Amino acid sequence: MFDSTSPHSDLLRSILEPLLEDFQYWFQRSRLLLETEALPFLSDEQRAIDFMGMPFWGGQGFGLGLSMITDPEKFAWMGSGSTGSFGWPGAFGTWWQADPEEDLIILYMVQNSMDLGPEAVTRLMASQRMGARLALPMVQRVVYGALGK
Repeated sequence: MFDSTSPHSDLLRSILEPLLEDFQYWFQRSRLLLETEALPFLSDEQRAIDFMGMPFWGGQGFGLGLSMITDPEKFAWMGSGSTGSFGWPGAFGTWWQADPEEDLIILYMVQNSMDLGPEAVTRLMASQRMGARLALPMVQRVVYGALGK
């Protein structure tokens, strides 16, 4: 157990307290920045590039490892969600989305393992796997439809 009367406690306190203050300062500053600023990790030009032959980034952005719905109307071809919904749009089918506006989290887990390359979409379209992937927007619409959306 730590002895606060030890002569080392003053030394530890003199080292750790400034570190804690720095951490608290930078954490608060980062939190304010992330809460008040839109940080575009993908430019409009980058989002215009097709992914696996599809206009994947229409209505959504991507950064810090997650996608975020920026325009639900443009995103509608891929599924449903409110502005600010975020999640993981896994290329192999394992997918999740959190929608803070609706206080909702949806999990959809299908694992489609394949090589990603220019021919991936053609292979995917010709396989049974496409059925599971096409079901995702339907699942989202059913869930949001139950909410009256």
